[in-house]
Amino acid sequence: MRSNPVFTVLLIDDDTQHLKLQARTLSKAGFRTITTVVGSNIVGFHEHERPDAILLDYRLNSDLSSAQIASLIRQTFPHTPILLMSNLPSMPQDIAPLVDGFISKGDDATLIAALMRLLRLKGAA
Repeated sequence: MRSNPVFTVLLIDDDTQHLKLQARTLSKAGFRTITTVVGSNIVGFHEHERPDAILLDYRLNSDLSSAQIASLIRQTFPHTPILLMSNLPSMPQDIAPLVDGFISKGDDATLIAALMRLLRLKGAA
C-alpha cells in the first residue's frame, strides 16, 4: 500500500504528444494526471476535478496566450499552484505574476522536484 498521498496534476498544452509524455512521466512518479488540450480559442478545465497543481505550457499554438489561460485558471482554481513550463531559459515577464513557478522543459527529475516543492508550499499555506 502506498504511504504517500496521490496528488492530482492538471496538464495543459496544445500538443497531445507532449501531454502523453508528461502524463506518463508524472504517472510513473506516482501522480494522478488530468490532461487538457488547448484549442485555437478554447480551453476546458475539468471543473469537477480539484487538481493539487497545474502544469501549463508557455508557448501555445492558439489565439489564447498562456497569460490569458493562467488568468482563467486563477478564476476556476484560485488556490491551486501553477507551474509554467517552457523551453525558454527563464520566466517570461508577461506571465510571472500569474504563476507560482517556472521550469525549463526536458528534465523529468527537475519537473517532479518542482511539483513536489509547490505542493509542499501549498500544504504549508
